[in-house]
Formats: sequence, structure tokens, C-alpha cells
Amino acid sequence: IYEAWELNYLTNENEQSFDGLYSGETRSHTQIVDDFLKTKNATRPTGLAGIILHNDLIIKTTDIPAEFFVGYDRNNELWDSLSIFHHLNDSPSKTFNFYGNYYTIYSYNLPNVCAPGTGNQTDTVSNGQLFRFIAPVEGGGEFDHTQYNTNINSVYFRDDNPNTDNEMTAGRDMRGLIGMKVLYQNANLENVRFEAFYISFFIDSDFTTANLNECKLYNSWQNHIYIWATNTIQEDDETPREDYPAATLNVTNSSITKCGGPIIIAQTANSDKAKSAKCGAVVNVDNNSELWTYVTGQEAWFKAMNVTSVAQQIQQLGYVLKGTLGTSFITQVGEGGNESSGTVYMNIIMIQLASGDTVQEMMNGIYDLDGQFNKGGVTYMDMSDKCTAPHAAGGTVGYGHQGVATLIGTYGGQAPVFNTLGANGGVGVFDGSQLQTSLTGDPTMDAMNKQALSMGEYIALHMNNMGIVLGYGYAE
Repeated sequence: IYEAWELNYLTNENEQSFDGLYSGETRSHTQIVDDFLKTKNATRPTGLAGIILHNDLIIKTTDIPAEFFVGYDRNNELWDSLSIFHHLNDSPSKTFNFYGNYYTIYSYNLPNVCAPGTGNQTDTVSNGQLFRFIAPVEGGGEFDHTQYNTNINSVYFRDDNPNTDNEMTAGRDMRGLIGMKVLYQNANLENVRFEAFYISFFIDSDFTTANLNECKLYNSWQNHIYIWATNTIQEDDETPREDYPAATLNVTNSSITKCGGPIIIAQTANSDKAKSAKCGAVVNVDNNSELWTYVTGQEAWFKAMNVTSVAQQIQQLGYVLKGTLGTSFITQVGEGGNESSGTVYMNIIMIQLASGDTVQEMMNGIYDLDGQFNKGGVTYMDMSDKCTAPHAAGGTVGYGHQGVATLIGTYGGQAPVFNTLGANGGVGVFDGSQLQTSLTGDPTMDAMNKQALSMGEYIALHMNNMGIVLGYGYAE
């Protein structure tokens, strides 16, 4: 690859039909790209095993088909739900290699996704991405995603949608491009950098494992890693496999810092379906990796998503912890170690929640979600069904810690429940008046529980169907 337009060689998958978008003319994604390549006297290869960059590439609107823009107008915005470069892993070896040669792909000249009410945009946020790598599904529920690999090495992806607190531009920022989506395979990223995207990297399904090593994700507008935990391979009424392959993220020797919302958002779709009973993102991060984003909860993203009140609740709970334990996840020391004049920050690492069209829909009801966050081999959040308890509103809930499961069940999932330092760590519940850490009636055990709750690098907060991992250990 020497020129940006050659990236169209990747597109060999009909992600969506373009029926009706162009004066009733029916043309597939690949037909549009093939016709564009003809204008370059080029032909898309089949069974592509990989690409190698030989230049920095600045993608301009003229480097992609005009049909990707609303009304064929390259001065207009992009259609939503579009992968600009969409590759199906059809290599005979089932392995696709993307060698970046330490070059950069710039997408900052491309427009945002079209606005709500125009084109095919029915939402307030973008579902369009620069790259999407997918593997063919074989054998339904017996499909083994580990047979397919997309390897991406030594490349820098740079867009123009950095973290900002400008509310006036939030509507446009929410329609920026996602850097990359991957699904149904092992996606192995080595020495890869994403900067200034709407969302940096997106794991788009279960049956997907993403391995990030020596990577740097920096300065995104919403968050860096989005995980859509949903089983799209098995039928709705099927019981998940015993060896169910949840969407999994493994991060080693990497830096994931600075964004306008939580670093990781993991969302479970159709959590009432049998097929989704074991859904839940599994996140493993080693101790050599850096994770932080200092947010107040009043940034443009929180306001645009109508979650400032939830962020305020979380921040207030930080004061409750500090008053009881002497340590908390709230801090007045922000990015770069600079102390603010009264501004209170939180380091929100991960949020696991149900899917829904509104915040209230996601918070209300009974959802027994799964999911884990592990750092350095220690499990800080475990929502899996290792321990179960009856729920006050009916049914059962399952969590990795029996104390958490019992408290969630007793309080109907509404009272905030905390725990830290793994399945055997401390646990407490805020009952609306105080943080209860004395839960057993045994003074010695209660003292040990309180001490365990005040320790650790991160703390998990379970509230309103959510599991939240927060940076911990601040004492100022």
C-alpha cells in the first residue's frame, strides 16, 4: 500500500445493503468499491493474506467511493453504520496480516457521520468506523473463533475527534468515527496506536478475543474501548455452550489514557435471552499497563448522554468511602499530577451495564449480568455466577463474591455495594445513611472486612445493574 485509495483493496464484505439509498438502485458494498477501484485501473484481490504500508497515508474524501457520502456528495457527511474499509478474513490460511512499517494512517480529513434525521441516521451517536475486521462464522454455536487471526503491527491511526469539554460541539463529536471494530476471531495488535477517535477500538461481539500488546490509546472523545457483549451466533432460545467464548480483552505493556468518559464500556445486549446468560466482557490487564482518565462527570460526553446525575451519585459515594475508610476513588489531583482548586476527579476504568435506548431503561429492571475486570492477576470486579442469592424483586442474582450477591439480592440491586481485592476481599453496602462494613456480627471478621475494603488499586461499585471499576487508593 503506497496510496490511501489502495486501502479499498481490503473491502471484500457486504456489510450492509445500499438498497434504496441511491434512487432505488441496488448496489452492494463490494460492488461500489469494485467500481471505484476500476476508476484507478485496479482490481480487488481475493484471498488477501495481508497488506504492508510503504508510506504515511492521509485519507481524503476522494480516496473512497462517492456513494459513502450522503447524496453522492463528497462535501456531505458519511452514511451511518458504514465501515469505510471492511475486511472479511478469507485468506486460505485464516490469518490476515496488517504490517504498518511504523507509518501513520490519518483520517482527520474525513467528515463525521450524518446527523440524526438525515441519511440513515436514527440515533444521536455514530456507528461508523474506519476499519472493520470480521471472520466468517462456521458451524453456528460450535464455531471456533480462535481458528482465525487478524494481526496488526506497528501502525499509528490518527483522527481528529479528541477529548474536549466543549458542549457546543458535542453533537458533532458524538458522530465521529470509531477507529476499528473486530469480531469473530483473535485480533492481535502489536505496537499499534490510536489517537483522537470518537471511540478508539471496538470489540463487536462475543466469540472474539482482542490482544493488545505495546499499544497506546490516547485522547478519544467518548471512550477508548467499547465491548458489545452479545451472542449473535447462537439462536435466541439456545442454551449457551459450556465453554462459552465471551468477548475478551487482554492488555499487556500498554498505555490507555485520557478520554471523555470511562476508559472501557462493556454493554450486554438482550440480557433476558437464554443465549446471553453467560455473556459478559472479560477484561485482563497486566501490571505493566497504564490506565487512567481523570473526569469530573460533568464533561461534554456525560452531558450529551444524560448521565451527569449518575456520575454525581458515584462521586458522592466517593465521599462516603473517604469518610468511613479514609481512602477513596475521588481526588483533586488530575492529569499530569496537577492539583486543582476544588475540582474533584474520578478515574473511571470500566463500566459494565445492560443495553437500552435510555439511561432509565438500562438502570431499571432486574439484570443478572456477567463480566470481569482483572488487573495483574487480581479480580477487582466479578459479575459472573460463581455465587448466587435470591433477589428481593424475584429470581436470583450471581456474582463472584458471595457477600456482593447477598447484598445485591437483599437490597433489590438498588443500594450501592462495594468490594475490592478479589473474591475474598472486602465488601460493604451504603444503605442510604451510612456505609455498612460490619456485616457478619463478628468484630474480628468485620474489622478484617473493613481493612480489606480500604485496600487495593481499584474498587468495584455495583449499583442499578451496573458494575463499575474505579481507580482507588487516593488519600488526599
